[in-house]
Amino acid sequence: MEIRWRISPREADTVRALVRSRRRDAFVKNRTRRNVLGERPQLSKAMVWHLLTMCLLTTQQRSGPTSRVTVFLASRPYPLRLSAVSRHRDPQSYVVHELRRFGGIRRGTTIGAQLAENLPFFVGSQWSELKSVLTSLPSSRGFIPERCAAEWLAESLAGLGPKQSRNLLQSLGLTRYEIPIDSRITRWLNEVGFPIRLNAAGLADPAYYNFVSDGVRELCKAARVYPCVLDAVVFSMADRDGWEALNLRWA
Repeated sequence: MEIRWRISPREADTVRALVRSRRRDAFVKNRTRRNVLGERPQLSKAMVWHLLTMCLLTTQQRSGPTSRVTVFLASRPYPLRLSAVSRHRDPQSYVVHELRRFGGIRRGTTIGAQLAENLPFFVGSQWSELKSVLTSLPSSRGFIPERCAAEWLAESLAGLGPKQSRNLLQSLGLTRYEIPIDSRITRWLNEVGFPIRLNAAGLADPAYYNFVSDGVRELCKAARVYPCVLDAVVFSMADRDGWEALNLRWA
C-alpha cells in the first residue's frame, strides 16, 4: 500500500510567495544562515545540554517571546546549566527546586527526573555516542539521516518524542528537512487545507508523525524551499503577528 503526495502548482506558488514575503524577518534570516548556509556547528556538551533543557521546558506549555519558559531560558546565570546541575549530589531535586523557585513553569517534577536520567550522556561515557550521532549530520545528505538521528534521540534521551527530538536537531543547526511539527505548524497546515485534520495526540505516534513530515517535505520540495525555513516563517508569524496572519488558504 502506498500513499502519493500530489502538490498542485498553485499550492507550491502560495508557499513560495509566503516564504518570500518573510525572507527579511530576523528569525527567518537567522534560521537560513544557520541551517541552510552555515557550516556544521562546533558542538559542546554545554550547548547540547542547554538546548535539551529548552526542549523539555517547552513541552506542553507556552513558549512565546514573553512566556515564563522563555524568560527562564534567558536567565543569567542560567540555573539549569550543565555545570550547575551535574555538581549536585541530587540533580533531580536541584532541578525541581530551581523551577519551583522561578515559578510559572509546569511539569517541574517530570523535567527534573528526565534531566537526571539524561545526565550520563553529558558527564559519562555516553557522550561519545551522542556526539557521534549529532556529528553524522551534514545537511546535504537529505532527510533520511536526519530522521534516523531524530529517532535515535527519541529512543535514547528521556523526554524527547518525535517533535522535540527534531527541535533539538534543528536548534543545533543540523537539519534542513525534518522539523518539529508543533501547534504553530499544525494550525497553519489545518488553515491551508492539509488533506487530514492534524492534532497533537496523533503526532505523538512516530509513524503518523513521519507521514505528516513527508507531506510537509513534499510541499516544500514543490515550492523549492527548505522545511526548516518554512518552519521559521510560520513560527515568526505566530509569535509576532498573531494567528490572524496565518489565516491563509490556497488562492
